[in-house]
Amino acid sequence: MLIINGACDTIIKKYVLNLKDQGRDMVLKDIYYYFLIKRSGMFDKNYYLLKNPDVRNADIDPLWHFVKFGWREGRNPSEFFNGNEYLDLYYDVRAANINPLIHYIKFGASENRLPKKLQSDHERSSKIFLEDISIEKRRHQLFKIVPYFLDPFFDVTKQATIDSSANIAVHLHVFNNTKLNEMLQLLNNFPCNIDLFVSSSIDLRQEEIRVYINNKVKSVNTVFFSTKILFQNDLVPLFTCFGQHLLGYDYVCHIHNQYPPSESTTTSNFQQNLFEIIGSKQTISQIIELLQKDAKFVYPSPNEFQHDYLNNGWADYFKISKILLYNLLNKSIEDYPENEFPQDSIFWARTSSLQGFFHINEEEYITYQHEFSQDEFDNALKRLLLIPSLDHTGRNYRIQSTISFEKSPYYECQRDYSENTSKSNVKVLTYYLPQFYPIPENDMWHGEGFTEWHKVKSANPLFYGHYQQRAPHEEIGYYTLADVETLKKQTSLMKKCGVYGQVFYHYWFDGKLILEKPAQLLLKDKSIDMPFCFCWANENWTRKWDGNEDDVILKQNYSAQDAKEFIDYLLPFFKDDRYIKIDDRPVIYIYRPSLFPDFSIYKNCWKAVCEANQIPEPFIIAVMTRGVSTPAAYGMDAGIERVLHDWAEGQIHPINHLLHKYWPVHRNVLNYEEVAEYYANKKRDTDYLYFRSLVPSWDNTPRYGSEAHIVHNSDPEQFQNWLNALIYDAEERLPEKCQLVVINAWNEWAESAYLEPDQRFGYAYLNSIGRALSGIEFNHREYLEQTIPKHINLSINFAENLINRLQFDKKARRKLMMCLRKSTIFGLCNVSINQDQVIKWLAEESGLNITDQMTPNENEPDYTLHINNLCYFPSDTIENLLRMSLRYDVGTVSPTHVNDEAFIHEDLLPRWAAFRNSPYLFLSKKENDNSKKCCVDAQIFISDYSDLQEIEHKVTTIVRFSEKDRLGLLRKALYSLVAQVGCIVQPLIALNNVPEEILVELKNLLNEIPWDEGCYPIIRIYNSDKQEDLRSKMLNDSLRHVDTQFAAFLDYDDTLFHDAYQWLIRRLIKTKKKASFGSIYHLIYRLVEERMTQRQILGYGRSYQSFLEDNNTPIHGFMLNLENIDRERIKYYDNMKYMEDYYLTLQIFDLKNTDWESKESDKFIGDYVHFVDKHQTLGILNTQIREKLLTDPEYQKCQDRIDELKNAIMKNVLQSNKTTWFTQ
Repeated sequence: MLIINGACDTIIKKYVLNLKDQGRDMVLKDIYYYFLIKRSGMFDKNYYLLKNPDVRNADIDPLWHFVKFGWREGRNPSEFFNGNEYLDLYYDVRAANINPLIHYIKFGASENRLPKKLQSDHERSSKIFLEDISIEKRRHQLFKIVPYFLDPFFDVTKQATIDSSANIAVHLHVFNNTKLNEMLQLLNNFPCNIDLFVSSSIDLRQEEIRVYINNKVKSVNTVFFSTKILFQNDLVPLFTCFGQHLLGYDYVCHIHNQYPPSESTTTSNFQQNLFEIIGSKQTISQIIELLQKDAKFVYPSPNEFQHDYLNNGWADYFKISKILLYNLLNKSIEDYPENEFPQDSIFWARTSSLQGFFHINEEEYITYQHEFSQDEFDNALKRLLLIPSLDHTGRNYRIQSTISFEKSPYYECQRDYSENTSKSNVKVLTYYLPQFYPIPENDMWHGEGFTEWHKVKSANPLFYGHYQQRAPHEEIGYYTLADVETLKKQTSLMKKCGVYGQVFYHYWFDGKLILEKPAQLLLKDKSIDMPFCFCWANENWTRKWDGNEDDVILKQNYSAQDAKEFIDYLLPFFKDDRYIKIDDRPVIYIYRPSLFPDFSIYKNCWKAVCEANQIPEPFIIAVMTRGVSTPAAYGMDAGIERVLHDWAEGQIHPINHLLHKYWPVHRNVLNYEEVAEYYANKKRDTDYLYFRSLVPSWDNTPRYGSEAHIVHNSDPEQFQNWLNALIYDAEERLPEKCQLVVINAWNEWAESAYLEPDQRFGYAYLNSIGRALSGIEFNHREYLEQTIPKHINLSINFAENLINRLQFDKKARRKLMMCLRKSTIFGLCNVSINQDQVIKWLAEESGLNITDQMTPNENEPDYTLHINNLCYFPSDTIENLLRMSLRYDVGTVSPTHVNDEAFIHEDLLPRWAAFRNSPYLFLSKKENDNSKKCCVDAQIFISDYSDLQEIEHKVTTIVRFSEKDRLGLLRKALYSLVAQVGCIVQPLIALNNVPEEILVELKNLLNEIPWDEGCYPIIRIYNSDKQEDLRSKMLNDSLRHVDTQFAAFLDYDDTLFHDAYQWLIRRLIKTKKKASFGSIYHLIYRLVEERMTQRQILGYGRSYQSFLEDNNTPIHGFMLNLENIDRERIKYYDNMKYMEDYYLTLQIFDLKNTDWESKESDKFIGDYVHFVDKHQTLGILNTQIREKLLTDPEYQKCQDRIDELKNAIMKNVLQSNKTTWFTQ
């Protein structure tokens, strides 16, 4: 039964309740569908209104219209779902006569059905930064992909369980003689006997290879050579020459030696991939075991987050792949919207997973090899490899490598916050685990050389998106704590981020010490400025590290003698100046207070011994875990929160049901954001001194596998928010002398609770501490403060197609060269251009002789600016791109497209991360393309080339600017004018009470912008001794001084799309009317963050009637043909503060001579920007502020003037007997 309540839209609720009982029953299903679609997020209201003007004009809930009528009429709910195509693809859905979107939501998505027909990459949306983030997840589900890290500590002699009866074949294709002997030597890594099948692209000396193998390779039983040679593809001979023979084998390993042509990153990647599948006996043994279990294919994971994997995997080979897939395997590419394949065509496979290729006639392969280029054929064929395996049970394993880790959008380089954090009274401490060096006990208990890294390096992800395994950043590596240099490096990290000190876990078992060396090294070396104290981990040492009574290795025994011996050991540390103290008392944490039979024995002993040695008694802090409710019960001084010890007491719903699992997950998985919110807001009022704690993450999968406790989806932003709350709490609640916050932990890598830099996040967690202590918001654009080293080499490269187009477009060429000429980048680093034509243009068009500024450098550039399509940009654009790349070590940085309706910042991932590069302009870093960002402070204005066959008319655009307005916003508006195509724009800037210093800044701005020749802005100044708001006079008087045929307006904080004026001029010339219109988006903008967050389509009226009823035309949404307007008859009030534009247009627009039809075209020409964090005259988002404004006497006076004018217009209409105006 569906309950209609307050959650239901009012219009639907009324509709349902007014129905008869029978009608109500019939509509309940539609109500259910309404909310099902609404919750799915697959209905795009703005898209639906844009595509369906009749719905927009009808003023009906668009989703309700779709549910009741739209789907039956063939209307689509969004650009990502096509109902007609869905019905064409799936006849069962068509036969059922149901809403195709409902079917997709309830069944189709889980059945991997397509939401619409698959398109090639070239046909995809122009949205350059938006990408369906679920593509990779769907790929995993369709191909049953399992990311897998091989265990580097796998003991072949003890752990291998290879079936001795398994028949294994290796196919080696020889492209050339490069490293052939090295590849043959790798065959010695096989722990079992194999048969070797060899094909080639060259004429091999078979007998020499046989002799070499017999002498050097012990694992090969028999060698088979192809009777045919000169195959240019490695897979075709595998299938055609050896396929039938291979059917007698269980597993096949396919390798080749097609190394990339140079010693490049690509070459090392190929070498790495080869080693990942045959590089050692450990590797091969583990892969064979996977094949024995459920593996169909085993292959190296892509070394970088490649473009193929960001998209659907078909890349530029969609069409040929479609042909091969159908003709060779009788399968339709539409069934595989995402594809997966071994990137370098190196893999292991069950023979049964390949047999679909073995039955194909050799002539078929040869036919297609001749029909397509070799590159096309090779790349298409390897993309088909896994598809036949989908007909078989089992899974496909990607062999992961920490080398292939892609950086998170949150990745950051190290930042030094020491100057700011030193001002904070709050001290951040972190728990410190010393188990990162071998000890005899661990050698005996867990194997020789065991450290915490062994567990870390053998972990595997349990589900899709699970961050395992984790790898330390290359700048710290898999360090050892037996080396004092590690402590020094850690101290440096602490100082820069603001961590005050370390709380060393200390292991003391009735006089026996474990893992004591790091603390002793610290005690010995006074030069290491690392404040520290101890947390006595006073629980049993077990094989499972759980402190319980099972499988105990070292047991805790408590006694008076133990208390005395322990304090005697601690005294030298207590006396150290670096030891952390509260009220001059050395601090010691007790991890499990409840385990002491009588803690007073220890407390009294420690006090007596310390006093005898002139040391104040210890300040003892109880860790509030496992039954401890108050430290007073144990005679302790304070308590420290231990988050997650109670696993949030069941108050947080687990997310296990949302996980795409690779392996069993037996414990509840929690979401980090909910964990942080739960503990940050937990009651903290206690009758004892209580310190707060938090975790950067928590996941002990390395220790417990499927039994792990996991907090999923942590990130530095949520961590900093949690830390901010705890810092505020400490400042408000704790005595100034002991405002502590403790983070668990500095380096608990096997529990994923660490702050040290790793390969995915870099130094982001450490930097978050620095920001929190410095009072800096997480999303503060710190890259703007990044210095650019003078030695940086930056190359600017123009795409050949752009150069060719600029040859014939002098106007565009001149403006683009002027943008380069004005760029501030030339004074900041070494800039070079290696294209003679561009160098020549720069000199001719802008007077810049780049050769005089270039510094000779034989090395490759550190960065390259790629200019691929026509756009214009302010002087600081390139500079800000480079600052961002330097700050975050980004592979590529793209600019913000200010005047592009396909661009929005909400399409970005956190920390400005993007999926794609801008097709217009982007900055790339040498040998680093696996991370992408978009810089909100680097702006470009896209444009197009001139139509040489079209007359370019001149348009005067009036822009008003006053003393309180922002030049940064004006700059955007003016650049959007420069980007106009198909016309020449003459700006007329009207200034109201602008002070001299702003005039100077304005002049500098205007001198930066590449205006059309002869179109430097005209400045008109409107001042008032009373500092009145003269916006009305600026508007009307400026219009009277326009001397061009066409005129338009643009508010200083709005923007136009590049083809706006071209379209409006064409309409005016065609219709011979006095005004034509374009549609305007409402752009929601966060000024502080410089983020365009959302474009909305509002229901502006389309007729003269609706215009008279309410102003439905933004001031930059129309253009005037002044030849048809008598400007002298236009009246205005100088100081009309509100609706002055409406007062003007009411006198210009009429029924017959205004192009109302242009409103029906839905041609969007610009953005009406609504700022959520800036005052605007009428463009106000806050309802209360807007309502208050509407009651303002000044506003009411303006409204009265509007009403008076409207009445006069209506009177004239009626007197002219035009009583049917409202129907037209």
